[in-house]
Amino acid sequence: MWRKRIWCETVSVETLTSRAVVDLLARFSVDPIVAVRPGGQGSLGAAIERLREAGLRPCIWPMLDDAAGRWGSAWNATAFAGWAREVARAAGDPGVSHLEIALDLEPPIALMAWAFSRARGVRRRLAGARPGARLEMRQAADVLRALNGQLRADGFRTIAVVAPVVLLDERAADERGAPGPGGGWQDLLGTPVDGIAWDAVAVMAYSSIVRGWSRGLLDQRAVDAVVQTASALAVRRWGRGAVVALGAVGTGALGDEPVYAHVGELERDVVLARSQGVGDIALFELGGVLGRAEPERWLAALDADWPGAGARPSWRARVAISAATAVSRIVGAAHARWARSRGGPDDSDATHSPVAPRARASDDDVVDHDR
Repeated sequence: MWRKRIWCETVSVETLTSRAVVDLLARFSVDPIVAVRPGGQGSLGAAIERLREAGLRPCIWPMLDDAAGRWGSAWNATAFAGWAREVARAAGDPGVSHLEIALDLEPPIALMAWAFSRARGVRRRLAGARPGARLEMRQAADVLRALNGQLRADGFRTIAVVAPVVLLDERAADERGAPGPGGGWQDLLGTPVDGIAWDAVAVMAYSSIVRGWSRGLLDQRAVDAVVQTASALAVRRWGRGAVVALGAVGTGALGDEPVYAHVGELERDVVLARSQGVGDIALFELGGVLGRAEPERWLAALDADWPGAGARPSWRARVAISAATAVSRIVGAAHARWARSRGGPDDSDATHSPVAPRARASDDDVVDHDR
């Protein structure tokens, strides 16, 4: 089954539910993932009904204010879980519509701006959005696990939204959510993923952002290889529950994210993801699509299919993936030593996620490396 979605972060609910936009999404069978910020939950029920009447299957996407971190992580897990529950209540009965909820797990937006944004205006805008005290990973995982369990019990289908580097974590979490040796990216980012029974996991494989934020280290060939490898690892790890997010057509929360130069770049990413068995793709983002000269071409690109296409060999991609894997192992091992020094359980006996088999990024997983 081929599923197409689109993130809706920068458009208002009024724009999203307008006849022109609803008809456009319905024409190309692209389901919206609807961002819900504080203050926007009041119109959510009516928006879901409007989208559903057009034959679309919306997903709700809770987000905190920037001052609270925007996305969920160990820095704000309790507040994020509370807001997600409130959004879920505002959405109405999920059992009627099999409603999905996307739980975006990323470091606080202020940290992301500090690390990646080049625009001084962005940093000034987020100057007051300082992260709060960070929970230990076990505590954060417990909070998110309880949230996930409650949402699923209430009839929602949950989708965790994660950074692609977590695919390089060699070992899944133990039953309490602590990454084992090699699970360093989850710990470093403060985003527990393994050990929680998500219904699906969406990997943010945004080629334009990866290339732009690499500051010239990764060329187009390397970025192609990264998208293809991320897609392969996501399918291996989560099977039919793997969603690959592609982009970016327009900017998002920071406002200065690198974007696609032309629609052919999206078509290439779609083909690379599909070549690895991905059956669920989410495009970032609707505001960017509507701002392009021909929005229809961008939605049509989600059906791109070039038989036999694949990424070309890239030594840059192989080096980058190897380096990122090394970071995961080093941080994961350091975390395990720290846990033992505090008298905690030895994470080396960590068990695998209840929904995700172990996935390791070995040389064979880097699908584009030179032979």
